[in-house]
Amino acid sequence: MGVISLKQLSNSEINLAYWLGEVYWRNGFCTEAGEAVLAMTEDLGISPVIATHLKGNVGSRAVLLRLGFHQTGEEVVDHRGGSEPIVCYRYTDHLISMS
Repeated sequence: MGVISLKQLSNSEINLAYWLGEVYWRNGFCTEAGEAVLAMTEDLGISPVIATHLKGNVGSRAVLLRLGFHQTGEEVVDHRGGSEPIVCYRYTDHLISMS
């Protein structure tokens, strides 16, 4: 069906990543899984959480915005033997509410 994960990056940020088989798209599965994982990060005090998607991936953009991520910029990264633009996001809703 798919996978969702958190990975510690070298700069102490936590990266949220997910993949879902195309036959399961548009059913809310990524949003539901993302909400559960982000609730866990809040309970454990894990922050900041970041995420990225390929610039043309409007489905992932919609999921990240529904989850409360905010766009922070764009970068170009190596991808499948070439260069691809990505959009970068940060999840800070729980950090703001704790202030």
